[in-house]
Amino acid sequence: YAHIKCHYFHSSLKDTLDVDTYEDLFILQIGNNISKWYSYHTFQMDSLRKTPDSEQVWKESFNKALENFNKHRDRSRFLSSFPRNRSTEFIYKNYPEGEITVTDAIRTDLFIYQDTLNAQNWQIIDSTKTILDYECQKAESYFRGRLWTVWFTPDIPVINGPWKLGGLPGLIMEAYDVGKQYYFTIVGLETVSEERIFFSERRKWALPIRFP
Repeated sequence: YAHIKCHYFHSSLKDTLDVDTYEDLFILQIGNNISKWYSYHTFQMDSLRKTPDSEQVWKESFNKALENFNKHRDRSRFLSSFPRNRSTEFIYKNYPEGEITVTDAIRTDLFIYQDTLNAQNWQIIDSTKTILDYECQKAESYFRGRLWTVWFTPDIPVINGPWKLGGLPGLIMEAYDVGKQYYFTIVGLETVSEERIFFSERRKWALPIRFP
């Protein structure tokens, strides 16, 4: 069961030669021993698919969004105004114990792999700022070829954060790499109870692979 539920806005630059950005809203469910990270929009789309009138609802939403696009010619508004898949990545920290399990998809290929839990070697820096009324400390780490800067709050003593980031003495509230090509910031935080953390096996997965 989750006892904390965090909402993170995410943006990323699709191509360093392009100004177009990818945006998503992620949910981080945190329990005593496990956490789950997933796209709210993809979860919404998966839930819609299970309803008997899903195709009709999607068509109505798409046609309405298309009408608005014809009026305003705003591509980002169009893409965000009807249900559709965003990130297909689901991240489970400390599952199995001491590791991360990731399920993802590339087009129609679905796969599952395991990664290292809390793999970042953080350097805490003497700098603070306030996010959602919580005082946060700054930390930096090189991780997967990028220099990451994060802001975490010891007032929420969980060693977790967005995406695969974690291992600090407090919840990571904001994270970004140099140039903010990848950016996460918390936009909502709530205490929950009796909220199950499900392993989302959306289809039959391919054979597991091990991440080096």
